[in-house]
Amino acid sequence: MFDKDAPSSQRVFAELAKEGVRTKLHRYATWRTRDEDDAKDLVASALVLVCDPAKKKTWDPDKRSFFSHMRRVMDDVAIQQKRVGAGRFEINESTLARNAGDPDALPDPADEHDRADEQLGGHRELAWLRRLGAILLERLRGKDEKAVAVYHAACIEEEPADQARHLGIPVAEVYEAHRRLRYNGLIVKDEWQQAEAARMDELQRRKSRKEDPS
Repeated sequence: MFDKDAPSSQRVFAELAKEGVRTKLHRYATWRTRDEDDAKDLVASALVLVCDPAKKKTWDPDKRSFFSHMRRVMDDVAIQQKRVGAGRFEINESTLARNAGDPDALPDPADEHDRADEQLGGHRELAWLRRLGAILLERLRGKDEKAVAVYHAACIEEEPADQARHLGIPVAEVYEAHRRLRYNGLIVKDEWQQAEAARMDELQRRKSRKEDPS
């Protein structure tokens, strides 16, 4: 239950009172949803979760910044809302078709297990992208701090010109940083794919040895 007097809530309120914090959250939510109204709802939903200890999504200042934590929570909420929302509308349309007397007008409601699988797939993909992003940032820290800064700015501002204004650097430097991010990102992705292929090959060899002990 949401408790405005809980320590988790008080920490959040203190951060929200700081200049620019609400603007940054809304900018990221708008980038995530591509819609102003949906962005407001996304921020509000994420804040409720972060303030409620029972939801186990409260913010720990010792682990990450408030904005980084909120960004993760908003990502999770956006994926969940997208999956559940799509299923809800599909069921309503199918019900309407049945009421009209034409059961073949629209497909049957999506199976609940299918939607759960899709949602799990979305979470896995997001976790995978986060892992690759973390590897990329770790590789660039201390070597290309400007690219790291542009990476974070791109999570707030969509357009390179806005990212440049946000960082106070020429837009040409932003474009160049994006080029380096893409280059190194492809290397990180290729290395991960090669390691994953090697892991799968090893699993297949172990399975084959078990099936053919001779």
